[in-house]
Amino acid sequence: MSDPYLNQKNAVERLLKEYRKHPRLIVAVDFDDTVFDYHGGGENHEKVLQLLRDCKKHNFYIVVWTASDPSRFDEMKLFLSDRGIKIDSINENPIPLPFGNHKKIYYNILLDDRAGLKSAVDTLETLLFIIDNEPKPEYSADENPKAAINCNEIRRKAGMVYPRTCKICGLGPCVDSIESYADRWD
Repeated sequence: MSDPYLNQKNAVERLLKEYRKHPRLIVAVDFDDTVFDYHGGGENHEKVLQLLRDCKKHNFYIVVWTASDPSRFDEMKLFLSDRGIKIDSINENPIPLPFGNHKKIYYNILLDDRAGLKSAVDTLETLLFIIDNEPKPEYSADENPKAAINCNEIRRKAGMVYPRTCKICGLGPCVDSIESYADRWD
């Protein structure tokens, strides 16, 4: 059996599963030559910067994971802040972890010029596309107090998933399945 995470569809499905289970994902990002033109060659990192802005719109944690000297951390924070990206931490877990906080930070995905940046960007863009295109409920539980029960029951009986933060059922934006987005991997 081959490694299932060498397949982009499986990598996206894993992230989507994690997104539906937890309220926020953790995106680790290298700084030099991933979002910042360290060598001054005129490189444009706007695609990765925009992806980080999009992640923040979904309330993802952004953690800078860098080998740089801590004396540069304030410069990194300012650089990203000036580009509309508030980071949650540098070289530290942004939240307490149930299995402890040891030397390696935990993240759901890593954006790094030396660690398959193109693949990670494609995977994260696909995840955000799916999240952004999930059907939104037409009314809220406030408008119909029984909506939470009905939405949940209807979707369960139909064999549909019901992930987190749905305004109707409280369990998630009601989506049919990842398969409805399969064309993203063709």
